[in-house]
Amino acid sequence: MVTMTSQRFFTEGYLKRVVITLIFSLLSVFSTSSWSDSLTVETDRQTVEFGDIVSLYVTADFQSTLGQLDLEPLKDQFEVLGSQRSNNIQMVNGDFQSSTRWLIQLLPKQAGELIIPPFKVGDATSQPYKLTVMPMQKSLTKGSLKPYFLEAKVSTDSPYVQGQVIYSLRFYYRGRLISGNIRPPEFGNALVESLKKESVFSKQIQGQAYTVYEWIYALYPQSSGELKVTTPVFTGRIQIDNHLKQIQAVANELTLKVKPEPETFKEQSTNPWLPAKRVKIDQKWNLPKDEIRVGDTLTQTLTLNVDGLMANQLPTLTLDAQDGFKVYPDQPTTQEEKQQNGILSTKVIKRAIIPTQAGTLTLPEQSLYWWNTETDTLETTHIPGKTLKILESADKTASQSGSGTEMLAHDLNAITPTAATGKASSNDLFWKISTTVFAILWLLTMGLWLMEKRRGKNIQENNRENLETDSRQTEQAWSELDGLCKLSPPELYPAIKNWLRSQHGIKSFSELNDPALKAQLLQLEASLFNDKTFDETARSTLCEALEKLDRKHTSTLAESQLKDLYAH
Repeated sequence: MVTMTSQRFFTEGYLKRVVITLIFSLLSVFSTSSWSDSLTVETDRQTVEFGDIVSLYVTADFQSTLGQLDLEPLKDQFEVLGSQRSNNIQMVNGDFQSSTRWLIQLLPKQAGELIIPPFKVGDATSQPYKLTVMPMQKSLTKGSLKPYFLEAKVSTDSPYVQGQVIYSLRFYYRGRLISGNIRPPEFGNALVESLKKESVFSKQIQGQAYTVYEWIYALYPQSSGELKVTTPVFTGRIQIDNHLKQIQAVANELTLKVKPEPETFKEQSTNPWLPAKRVKIDQKWNLPKDEIRVGDTLTQTLTLNVDGLMANQLPTLTLDAQDGFKVYPDQPTTQEEKQQNGILSTKVIKRAIIPTQAGTLTLPEQSLYWWNTETDTLETTHIPGKTLKILESADKTASQSGSGTEMLAHDLNAITPTAATGKASSNDLFWKISTTVFAILWLLTMGLWLMEKRRGKNIQENNRENLETDSRQTEQAWSELDGLCKLSPPELYPAIKNWLRSQHGIKSFSELNDPALKAQLLQLEASLFNDKTFDETARSTLCEALEKLDRKHTSTLAESQLKDLYAH
């Protein structure tokens, strides 16, 4: 009996594994046939100033044997300063995933709306990519420039109250930055959101190469009149022509003249003041498929998209109950998307509308008034009305057919004893079948419980084996990090990006929470694209910061696994 039982469990387990393998094989084949190679294009900034050096990234989601891209189409509108290529291979859930990425440094030749043409690698072709190049500020085109300076500017110096203002702060310098600290501005009576905490790039000004640190804020004045922005200050040390110099740079002071809500808006609008660049409303209905009756629930979903305001500034669109229907609104949901040129906000409003009487139900059109801050005009966005045919409720229809109900009751009372006996016989058969089914289900449940209990005894041993495996993987990761730190600066820069992505899931330097590590990476980037030296001291400091990040990640992973181990 023991031999037969063991053989039976082995056969069941074997068949189970075969079935699972077949399922995953089919899914794998389907996935492979459903996806094709793709090529994507992006830049570090989509709106730049003339003279800014742009980092263009072209990524193929497959391994490419092509050494360099064809960059000739770019040279019509851009000066190509240099390019690099990197490959990445990693295993995700047992499957190998590979990609190839090119980093290209571009200097726009003119201001305006420039188009990066499509690239082609194998059978994959990228989409055209639009890049907006603003004219260089006049203050940078005339006169002699200092080796370092701090500059502030706003998108408009005469905004409307609660309207969006983009405040940009840039620190320019030549040479090498040793250390630095920025004292940010204060914006007085205004709501403030940071759009970009810190970014670094290169810029050509009057034929000279500058490194630029940039901070961008969105602010919303809360009262009309003058709004003074306190002067920011940058202090630090830079090395120019082999001379170390302590510096302090003070930005220009800015005063905004905030305009009140226009009288035109007050006179015509039925909703609160809404200054924005663009406003759009989408409407969707969830209705019964066949017919609508009194008491049915009709769900209306409104999606309000606004460019130029925060989510908490968006109005809530209301619909009052009227003769013929009631309204039950849900709690609105909001979300924000921060971009370099402002905030895009979305508000989703759901409400249930319940008809209360039969006939033709006409839901009224609604209007949302807003002030276009780009054209300085009043505009209206409409929500179309809807006309529906409403039938009587099913309960009322049944109650109105009284004679039919009486006849049904009479027929039930007229059932003969023979028919009643037949019904009892059918009930006995039903209970016999039900009892048998429940007994079978109970036996199956007990069998599954015994199998799970036996499998549960091995969980702790499996977890311990996983800890040992993770330890070996950690040692391998350390050896890869040691080898990575020995690379030359041109190889080190893309290698660190790949290492952060594969080992820690970090896709961009901006995702790092370690200011010291970010500063070292920015120094490496600056040295790479500005022909500056990257000495062994800087390399050692960078590698120590990477090791610290790796140790922290390993410690967090171990703690998580121990918690899982003791949870069983």
